[in-house]
Amino acid sequence: MTATPVPTLTASGMVFNSAEKAYKVLQYFITTEYSQSTLYPKQLYSLPYIVYEYADDEVTLKSNLNSQLTEYLGKYFQDVSLTIKLSYPDPDRPTLFDLAIDASVADDESNYYSLGVLVEVLNSKIKSFRKVASNG
Repeated sequence: MTATPVPTLTASGMVFNSAEKAYKVLQYFITTEYSQSTLYPKQLYSLPYIVYEYADDEVTLKSNLNSQLTEYLGKYFQDVSLTIKLSYPDPDRPTLFDLAIDASVADDESNYYSLGVLVEVLNSKIKSFRKVASNG
């Protein structure tokens, strides 16, 4: 199988490096709005949409996030494994939670890469995110 590059709208064009591809796909998943395409309606992978729809149901949120992100990363990598954790840093603010996403992916040459992001959610909207770990 030939490695599939990740397209960008930057001067760099296509991304071929596996570690960069993994993080770029994760960034796109976190920042893509579900309705931003009229050409491909309802066919985008979107964490903001999942958070908006399921913020009040932790089990469904994690399940949908896992299935969509696994499918999306699977378009670019041979093997995908995810760990998703929710935590509530302030018990007095139940609409504020942190979403930790750890991903492990393998490219066509069986090189494994792991990366993680921490997403802060407030009132069913993504407030911020940051890269927390990477070995690629």
